[in-house]
Amino acid sequence: MENELGLKAPFYILDDDSVASVVTFKSEHQSYPERTHGGMVSALLDELMGRTLWIKNPELYGVTTTLSVTFRKPTPFGKK
Repeated sequence: MENELGLKAPFYILDDDSVASVVTFKSEHQSYPERTHGGMVSALLDELMGRTLWIKNPELYGVTTTLSVTFRKPTPFGKK
């Protein structure tokens, strides 16, 4: 949360034990004009997956060994 360029993403545990976040990517997170860098989107997905581990077992930590993401359309920045 102290990183100036960080997402400062809040995480919410939903009633079905899934995890959600509402994020607005900044212009600093873009790759091509008007597009959020796919690495930023992937990092957020990775963090969401890790947070699901803590719902049932807050002492559990995991590491991502493989992450494969298929982007179907661009992710804009400056919008929730």
